[in-house]
Amino acid sequence: QEALALMRDDTRDVLVVSVGGGGKNGYWLAREALAVAPSRGEPLAVVAMGSADHADERALLSGVAIDRYLQTPVDAAQLVSVVADVARNGSHHAH
Repeated sequence: QEALALMRDDTRDVLVVSVGGGGKNGYWLAREALAVAPSRGEPLAVVAMGSADHADERALLSGVAIDRYLQTPVDAAQLVSVVADVARNGSHHAH
């Protein structure tokens, strides 16, 4: 909830979430953040990190359009590179 509250007034263009588990997980946060993104007037790209087990299926079932999915464990240099690329190129889906 705290992260979502910060997103409402934030102008960052990339959200990085860790996905997995149930309840209010990274997919929940991404879905909620994407819902408020249009009111901020800024596009929002989503980079998700998690295990490779059925990643595409889970994203689809969660109703979240993920711009990039990184299999954990994620190397710090790889994460920085992906975030920079997504920030530079924007989201690959409509919000």
